[in-house]
Amino acid sequence: MITFELTPEALIAASAFVLALLLAYVPGLKTKFDSLDGTVKRACVAGLIFVIGLGGFGLDCAGWLDATNVACTRVDLVQVVQYILLALSVNQGTYLLFVRRAK
Repeated sequence: MITFELTPEALIAASAFVLALLLAYVPGLKTKFDSLDGTVKRACVAGLIFVIGLGGFGLDCAGWLDATNVACTRVDLVQVVQYILLALSVNQGTYLLFVRRAK
């Protein structure tokens, strides 16, 4: 039997994967996103991933979100930045493998 543990890394990777597919295939969102320049698209995706990652960290540290189980230390912040970099990599890899080839 195969089991799947939902680790922070798996959750981040799955979220970044879904974000790439949403921007590529959801009709209203796709139209608006496709009208942007390539550089602007990449900046928007990177900005969104940074806002979600750091926003979740900030909300958890403020006590408004108890989902990430972080201690709000410098070490945890570094780990969040590593997760953000993982999310950026997965997002761009998803785009290159599943979206760009389909166009």
